[in-house]
Amino acid sequence: RRGPAPAPTEALALGPNGIYAPALAAAAAQSGLSAGAIAALIDAEAAKTSDGRWDPKSDNPASTARGLAQFLEGTWLDQAAHPARSLHRRAREAGLIAEDGSVLDRAALLALRDTPDLAILAAAEMAADNLLALARLGYAPVDDQAAARLAYLAHHEGLAGAHAHLTGATTAARAARRLTANLADEGRVAQLVAAHGGAHHEAYAAWLEGYIEARIEPDRFRSVVN
Repeated sequence: RRGPAPAPTEALALGPNGIYAPALAAAAAQSGLSAGAIAALIDAEAAKTSDGRWDPKSDNPASTARGLAQFLEGTWLDQAAHPARSLHRRAREAGLIAEDGSVLDRAALLALRDTPDLAILAAAEMAADNLLALARLGYAPVDDQAAARLAYLAHHEGLAGAHAHLTGATTAARAARRLTANLADEGRVAQLVAAHGGAHHEAYAAWLEGYIEARIEPDRFRSVVN
């Protein structure tokens, strides 16, 4: 289907998130991404309950991001309007959008971000299309881990932001905004910028790459690969 060739059949090691194994498997089959890669993306985005379970109602008080995949309102509405998306079909069946993609019930449509299987599937489908777009720009992943990290970069930054990062074209103004939004600690921001000679774009690039390297490890969610 869309995206990279599917990984071999996976036995996932999800701990308390084993309840999401069917949704991850379905998203992998639909998108072509591995279930481990999708699990890594969700794990990096979702808030955790006290027992380590991904919280379907995760939200970010500093933005409109919500759900397991932390979709912004605008991004979710864009995905819902896309006729090839599973979200579009589900929303049409529920009478939340019209055939032409216009929204009939905005609140109910946005509330679907709290539906775990749909949030996981929407994230995987968007990631697969982002990977194809980046491949056309010359950034084709060489293996599953690279695909997972590139997919997460595009999920976190948006496709245009991911391309700007890869080409070193992120502006200082955007980098400053992103540092503040992601670190939420003026002291940490100041220290990181100072460590990179006052260059906000270099500081943000270093933080982002370090975060992705530390968090996006598909093999952490696999017990056996057949």
